[in-house]
Amino acid sequence: MLSYRGWTFEYNREATVLLYARKHGDAELFNSPDCQNLIAVRDDAFPAEFQELLLRLGIDPAKEYEQSRVGREGGGHLYAIAYYFLGGITGYGQPQLLTGQFQVNFEEHDGFVKVIVNAIVPWQIAEPEPAQ
Repeated sequence: MLSYRGWTFEYNREATVLLYARKHGDAELFNSPDCQNLIAVRDDAFPAEFQELLLRLGIDPAKEYEQSRVGREGGGHLYAIAYYFLGGITGYGQPQLLTGQFQVNFEEHDGFVKVIVNAIVPWQIAEPEPAQ
């Protein structure tokens, strides 16, 4: 059992670690500028508290299952990112704004929980910055 900011989870850390050991991060699978930018900013843009939560659940923070740059917002680039862990939600909370530019929420599915991230990050690669 794990409690986090009003949420409570049952989770299988060992099985989640095995799941992530077999995969590559979604951003690493593609060579687009959007993906390369996420790789470049991920460690600095994700709050330490969130990275610690992922590791505690057995999730490798560098191996997102889904990621997409949605567009420009708040002086940066909005990315929608998802991770998964094996388990369930036993106590529901509210979406959590960890910083002014980083929000996390959770959804339960059959046997797993989706960790949903919306993050506004800077553009840090040499490729031209998208206008939208």
